[in-house]
Amino acid sequence: AEEIFKRLNIKIEIKLYPWARALQQMEMGQRDGLLLLTKNEERAAYMDFTYVIMDDRDLIWYRADRETPVEWDTIEDLKPYKIGVSRGYNYGDEFNNGVTAHNLHTEKGNTDLLNFKKMLVGRMDIFICNETAANSIFKENPDLKGKFKFARKPLKSVQFHMSFSKKSPAKELIPQIN
Repeated sequence: AEEIFKRLNIKIEIKLYPWARALQQMEMGQRDGLLLLTKNEERAAYMDFTYVIMDDRDLIWYRADRETPVEWDTIEDLKPYKIGVSRGYNYGDEFNNGVTAHNLHTEKGNTDLLNFKKMLVGRMDIFICNETAANSIFKENPDLKGKFKFARKPLKSVQFHMSFSKKSPAKELIPQIN
Protein backbone atom coordinates (compact mmCIF):
# COMPACT_ATOMS: atom_id res chain seq x y z
CA ALA A 1 0.00 0.00 0.00
CA GLU A 2 2.79 2.39 0.88
CA GLU A 3 4.46 1.76 -2.49
CA ILE A 4 1.21 2.12 -4.44
CA PHE A 5 0.34 5.44 -2.83
CA LYS A 6 3.94 6.67 -3.05
CA ARG A 7 3.79 6.13 -6.83
CA LEU A 8 0.50 8.04 -6.91
CA ASN A 9 2.11 10.83 -4.85
CA ILE A 10 -0.57 10.46 -2.17
CA LYS A 11 0.25 10.52 1.53
CA ILE A 12 -1.65 7.91 3.55
CA GLU A 13 -2.17 7.26 7.22
CA ILE A 14 -2.58 3.62 8.24
CA LYS A 15 -4.44 2.81 11.47
CA LEU A 16 -5.12 -0.60 12.98
CA TYR A 17 -8.56 -1.47 14.39
CA PRO A 18 -10.31 -4.68 15.38
CA TRP A 19 -11.70 -6.13 12.16
CA ALA A 20 -15.41 -5.84 12.98
CA ARG A 21 -14.94 -2.17 13.92
CA ALA A 22 -12.98 -1.48 10.72
CA LEU A 23 -15.83 -2.92 8.63
CA GLN A 24 -18.40 -0.89 10.56
CA GLN A 25 -16.37 2.29 10.03
CA MET A 26 -16.25 1.57 6.30
CA GLU A 27 -20.01 1.06 6.17
CA MET A 28 -20.61 4.34 8.03
CA GLY A 29 -18.12 6.20 5.79
CA GLN A 30 -15.86 7.00 8.77
CA ARG A 31 -12.79 5.54 7.01
CA ASP A 32 -11.70 5.84 3.40
CA GLY A 33 -10.30 2.38 2.80
CA LEU A 34 -9.09 -1.01 3.93
CA LEU A 35 -5.85 -2.51 2.73
CA LEU A 36 -6.45 -6.25 2.42
CA LEU A 37 -9.78 -8.02 2.50
CA THR A 38 -11.82 -10.51 0.57
CA LYS A 39 -14.72 -9.45 -1.55
CA ASN A 40 -18.24 -10.69 -0.88
CA GLU A 41 -21.78 -9.54 -1.62
CA GLU A 42 -22.38 -8.06 1.83
CA ARG A 43 -19.23 -5.92 1.69
CA ALA A 44 -19.86 -4.90 -1.93
CA ALA A 45 -23.04 -3.15 -0.72
CA TYR A 46 -20.93 -0.45 0.98
CA MET A 47 -17.43 -0.81 -0.51
CA ASP A 48 -15.81 -0.68 -3.94
CA PHE A 49 -12.83 -2.96 -4.61
CA THR A 50 -9.57 -2.86 -6.53
CA TYR A 51 -8.28 -5.72 -8.63
CA VAL A 52 -6.74 -8.59 -6.67
CA ILE A 53 -3.68 -7.38 -4.72
CA MET A 54 -2.57 -10.70 -3.23
CA ASP A 55 -3.37 -14.43 -3.23
CA ASP A 56 -3.25 -16.39 0.03
CA ARG A 57 -4.66 -19.49 1.74
CA ASP A 58 -6.94 -19.86 4.74
CA LEU A 59 -5.40 -22.66 6.79
CA ILE A 60 -6.72 -24.76 9.65
CA TRP A 61 -4.21 -24.36 12.48
CA TYR A 62 -3.85 -26.62 15.51
CA ARG A 63 -1.42 -26.99 18.40
CA ALA A 64 1.89 -28.59 17.41
CA ASP A 65 1.82 -30.80 20.53
CA ARG A 66 -1.44 -32.45 19.43
CA GLU A 67 -1.11 -36.26 19.36
CA THR A 68 -2.64 -36.66 15.90
CA PRO A 69 -2.62 -34.11 13.07
CA VAL A 70 -5.90 -32.52 12.01
CA GLU A 71 -6.98 -33.97 8.67
CA TRP A 72 -10.25 -33.29 6.90
CA ASP A 73 -11.95 -33.69 3.50
CA THR A 74 -15.36 -32.06 3.96
CA ILE A 75 -16.61 -29.30 6.23
CA GLU A 76 -18.62 -31.93 8.11
CA ASP A 77 -15.31 -33.57 9.15
CA LEU A 78 -14.70 -30.48 11.34
CA LYS A 79 -17.71 -31.29 13.55
CA PRO A 80 -15.68 -32.83 16.43
CA TYR A 81 -13.65 -29.64 16.89
CA LYS A 82 -14.22 -26.38 18.71
CA ILE A 83 -13.34 -24.02 15.83
CA GLY A 84 -11.85 -20.58 16.38
CA VAL A 85 -12.81 -17.78 14.01
CA SER A 86 -12.15 -14.05 14.08
CA ARG A 87 -15.09 -11.69 14.41
CA GLY A 88 -16.12 -10.06 11.12
CA TYR A 89 -13.95 -12.28 8.86
CA ASN A 90 -15.23 -13.80 5.63
CA TYR A 91 -14.56 -17.56 5.66
CA GLY A 92 -16.54 -18.23 2.48
CA ASP A 93 -19.93 -19.70 1.69
CA GLU A 94 -18.83 -23.33 1.95
CA PHE A 95 -17.65 -22.90 5.53
CA ASN A 96 -20.43 -20.52 6.58
CA ASN A 97 -23.12 -22.83 5.20
CA GLY A 98 -21.37 -25.82 6.77
CA VAL A 99 -21.46 -24.20 10.21
CA THR A 100 -25.25 -24.08 9.99
CA ALA A 101 -25.82 -27.36 8.12
CA HIS A 102 -23.57 -29.44 10.40
CA ASN A 103 -24.06 -27.47 13.62
CA LEU A 104 -20.34 -26.77 13.94
CA HIS A 105 -19.16 -25.23 17.21
CA THR A 106 -17.37 -21.94 16.56
CA GLU A 107 -15.68 -19.68 19.08
CA LYS A 108 -15.32 -16.03 18.02
CA GLY A 109 -12.36 -13.92 19.00
CA ASN A 110 -11.64 -10.26 18.32
CA THR A 111 -8.18 -10.82 16.80
CA ASP A 112 -6.13 -13.58 15.22
CA LEU A 113 -3.50 -13.21 17.94
CA LEU A 114 -6.10 -13.65 20.66
CA ASN A 115 -7.40 -16.77 18.92
CA PHE A 116 -3.93 -18.34 18.75
CA LYS A 117 -3.53 -17.62 22.47
CA LYS A 118 -6.96 -19.14 23.19
CA MET A 119 -5.92 -22.27 21.33
CA LEU A 120 -2.74 -22.52 23.43
CA VAL A 121 -4.79 -22.69 26.64
CA GLY A 122 -7.31 -25.17 25.21
CA ARG A 123 -10.29 -22.89 24.62
CA MET A 124 -10.46 -24.08 21.00
CA ASP A 125 -9.10 -27.06 19.08
CA ILE A 126 -8.48 -25.47 15.70
CA PHE A 127 -8.34 -21.95 14.35
CA ILE A 128 -8.84 -20.72 10.78
CA CYS A 129 -6.34 -18.05 9.78
CA ASN A 130 -4.74 -17.07 6.50
CA GLU A 131 -1.13 -18.04 6.09
CA THR A 132 0.29 -14.54 5.72
CA ALA A 133 -1.45 -13.21 8.84
CA ALA A 134 -0.39 -16.23 10.90
CA ASN A 135 3.23 -15.95 9.82
CA SER A 136 3.19 -12.24 10.66
CA ILE A 137 1.80 -13.02 14.12
CA PHE A 138 4.52 -15.64 14.72
CA LYS A 139 7.20 -13.18 13.59
CA GLU A 140 5.89 -10.46 15.95
CA ASN A 141 5.34 -12.94 18.82
CA PRO A 142 8.39 -15.24 18.92
CA ASP A 143 6.93 -17.04 21.97
CA LEU A 144 4.30 -18.54 19.61
CA LYS A 145 6.76 -19.71 16.95
CA GLY A 146 6.78 -23.50 16.51
CA LYS A 147 3.71 -24.01 18.71
CA PHE A 148 1.28 -24.49 15.81
CA LYS A 149 0.92 -26.59 12.68
CA PHE A 150 -1.69 -26.50 9.94
CA ALA A 151 -3.78 -29.18 8.24
CA ARG A 152 -2.41 -30.36 4.90
CA LYS A 153 -5.61 -29.29 3.10
CA PRO A 154 -6.31 -25.52 3.23
CA LEU A 155 -9.83 -24.36 3.97
CA LYS A 156 -9.71 -22.29 0.79
CA SER A 157 -7.61 -20.10 -1.43
CA VAL A 158 -8.32 -16.42 -0.96
CA GLN A 159 -7.85 -13.32 -3.04
CA PHE A 160 -7.29 -10.06 -1.25
CA HIS A 161 -8.29 -6.64 -2.55
CA MET A 162 -7.96 -3.08 -1.38
CA SER A 163 -11.36 -1.47 -0.80
CA PHE A 164 -12.85 1.99 -0.43
CA SER A 165 -16.04 3.10 1.25
CA LYS A 166 -18.74 4.03 -1.25
CA LYS A 167 -19.22 7.15 0.92
CA SER A 168 -15.61 8.27 0.47
CA PRO A 169 -14.30 10.37 -2.42
CA ALA A 170 -11.15 8.19 -2.23
CA LYS A 171 -13.03 5.50 -4.19
CA GLU A 172 -12.17 7.54 -7.29
CA LEU A 173 -8.57 6.30 -6.87
CA ILE A 174 -9.47 2.71 -7.77
CA PRO A 175 -8.70 3.00 -11.52
CA GLN A 176 -5.28 4.51 -10.75
CA ILE A 177 -4.54 1.83 -8.14
CA ASN A 178 -5.56 -0.91 -10.55
